[in-house]
Amino acid sequence: MTWDLPVGRNRSLLAGAGPVLNAVVGGWSISALLNYSSGTPLGHPNSRVTPNFWNGPLIYANFTTPPGGFKRVFNPDTFNPWNAVDPGNRFFDPSAFSDAAPQSLGNSPNRFPQVRMLWTWNEDATLVKSFTIQERFRLLFRLEMFNIFNRHYFGSPNMNTNNPYFGNIIIASGRRAGQLGARLEW
Repeated sequence: MTWDLPVGRNRSLLAGAGPVLNAVVGGWSISALLNYSSGTPLGHPNSRVTPNFWNGPLIYANFTTPPGGFKRVFNPDTFNPWNAVDPGNRFFDPSAFSDAAPQSLGNSPNRFPQVRMLWTWNEDATLVKSFTIQERFRLLFRLEMFNIFNRHYFGSPNMNTNNPYFGNIIIASGRRAGQLGARLEW
C-alpha cells in the first residue's frame, strides 16, 4: 500500500505553494510492508535407533516430561553466537528426550504446542520523491529500507539427537539493508 503525502500544490496542505516550495515539499509518498508472525509449535526430534527392516518415516525419540514441565528456556539476551554449546543458547531441556527402544517407533508427539518457536517481526519501508520536469517527464527518487528496525532472528533449535548442539540455537540472522534508485518516466 502506498500513501501520497497530502503536501504541495493541489493537496490539503500548502495547496497554493509556489514552484520552488512545491518542488521541495510536494510529490512525496511512503509505503510499508509489515510482517508479524508468532512462532510455530516445536517439532519432534528423531531417534538414532531404527527398527529392523523399517521402511517408513523417521523414528521419533522417546519423550519424558521433565520436572516442572516441558517449556522453552531460551532467552535471546543470553545468546552467544561464538560458542554453540553455551548454556545461554539452550532452547529446551534436551534431557527430556532419549532414543527409542529397539524395534519401537518412539513416543514423542509430532508437535509440542506448549513450546513455540520465537516470533518474527519485520518492517520494510519505501520513501519516494517525484519531480515533474515537464508535462511529459517525471523523475522519481526512491529510498528503500529492509528490516528498518534492525531486528535479529534466531534459527530453529538443533533437533538432531546425534549432534552435540541438540536443543541449542546456533544461528542468528537479520540486518538492516537499504537501496537507492532513480527512474525517469515519460
